[in-house]
Amino acid sequence: MAADLAGRLTFDLQYDGARISDIAIGSSRPYYATRVLQGKTIEQAAAVVPLLFNLCAGAQQVASLQAAEQALGKPACAQVQRLRQALVVAETARELAWRLTKDWLESHNCGTIALLQRWYDKLFKSVLPVLTLAAAEPDEIPDLEEAATQLEQWFESSFGTIATLPQQFCQAQDSSAIGAVILDLEQEFAGIELNPGCAPLPESDPALWLKAFRHSGGTTFVQRPDWQGHCRETSVWTRWIDAPPIVAAAKSGRHPLSLRFMAMVLELSCIPQRLRALCGAGPAPGKPSSMLHPGEGIGIVEAARGRLMHYVKLDQGCVGNYQIVAPTEWNFHPSGSVSAMLKGVEVPLAQVKALVHQTVLAVDPCVGFEINIEVAPHA
Repeated sequence: MAADLAGRLTFDLQYDGARISDIAIGSSRPYYATRVLQGKTIEQAAAVVPLLFNLCAGAQQVASLQAAEQALGKPACAQVQRLRQALVVAETARELAWRLTKDWLESHNCGTIALLQRWYDKLFKSVLPVLTLAAAEPDEIPDLEEAATQLEQWFESSFGTIATLPQQFCQAQDSSAIGAVILDLEQEFAGIELNPGCAPLPESDPALWLKAFRHSGGTTFVQRPDWQGHCRETSVWTRWIDAPPIVAAAKSGRHPLSLRFMAMVLELSCIPQRLRALCGAGPAPGKPSSMLHPGEGIGIVEAARGRLMHYVKLDQGCVGNYQIVAPTEWNFHPSGSVSAMLKGVEVPLAQVKALVHQTVLAVDPCVGFEINIEVAPHA
């Protein structure tokens, strides 16, 4: 059983009677948990990493294996990489389905999450052979086409036909569960204008992250990552921000919270297609960066909530330095998207907590959180 190393987030707001005048974001996340890996062999460390996490353990394991195999100079073959990617994609489906059914669609009697969990467990079991260091291509290849079809059937029985989603996003009235959530958001937060969030974290050569990991010594960059001195966001939203259905919905006047909800639905609806794309021949293994020092590796995975990065540096064959930067550290940076979206927003006091709560859910933390509001004496 995974250790409870998640921690919590706190959102302390100042309200001046008309607007959110300030917001402080705190975190009790254990940034130094990876110290337990120091001094272990890379094989031992790779076995321990998935035990440290309750959420997105699959993505954590895949990123860890990538980093470890680079450090050893033994990259996995294309088939192994493809199957590991299938696990990350399937885990994204499970995490998004859990978030949507629990926090957004709870009152709409959508499909049972237990059924989806069994689907995920079956796929996870089928890819176990490739979740080891320098894994060989498995003799039996999981049927990703069947897995995609089963997920598609679950989605459509829960949320409706995938092909009609763009129309649901823009219709003024829609009787579906998704349409009902959008209508609720539009009505509850009508007239409340959020600020833009941070710009998306750009795609980049893994070599560009090496300097940050080496320089941080496991502190600053891990706790409060930045891109060239600026806060960035890496999330489902940033993966879909420029997608035609989102752009069309934005032009139709949908509230920013509705747009972020739509992005989650779209991401989940497209996962069967992503699984099918992993069938057949996979891409050639990527070449390790020429900037990597001997015994150094970096693993980067697009996980359910955004980009996840693992960095390892070996010292005489054992782990000398191990760092992890998770999407939550980008997305809930003290000066990140949540702070940018909410600070200065005019909102009635009666709606402040609901607005903050829904905004946090829309950015999607991987941990629990609490909201505290201090109202100015004259308010």
